[in-house]
Amino acid sequence: MLLAKNKYAESIFSTYEVEVNNVLKDLQADFQLIDTKPKSGLRSTAPLFGICFGNQKIALSADHDGIQHFGNTLSESDKRLLAFSFFIACLKAQGNIQNKIIVLDDPLSSLDAERKLRTVNLLKTFISTTKPQQLIILTHEQSFFALLNEHIPQHKSFKIVYNPGATTSTIE
Repeated sequence: MLLAKNKYAESIFSTYEVEVNNVLKDLQADFQLIDTKPKSGLRSTAPLFGICFGNQKIALSADHDGIQHFGNTLSESDKRLLAFSFFIACLKAQGNIQNKIIVLDDPLSSLDAERKLRTVNLLKTFISTTKPQQLIILTHEQSFFALLNEHIPQHKSFKIVYNPGATTSTIE
């Protein structure tokens, strides 16, 4: 029974590795996820995955006692990109997206203009191929809001405007 569970866990990890790397490739990240594997035991400190920058492979640890860890290997932008890629891979793996309402709360802060554009294009493709019941994207970045309206114009968008000194805000 344990062998079957381990094989199942390994298949999930390998599926996620492929899906995450597909998203990272679409967003033209300069790194890929490698060596994903479930923990070998409850107290295992082995990393769940590594990162590959070109030919340089790095086994990442959440602990700061090693040379490479999340704090000194990935930029804030790369961390957000990786988290976003995991999120999209998770949605795809769950399936049945047509019955889901997906909320993204400012998913692109700290991304440069080119990555924002690629992310908007990825979201456009994601919407058209998976057809979620509803996708709500919250942002305070006007440039991202403009990109969404420009590249996904068929969808409704609105802007909440804060009125200083008033007890309400307005929706445009």
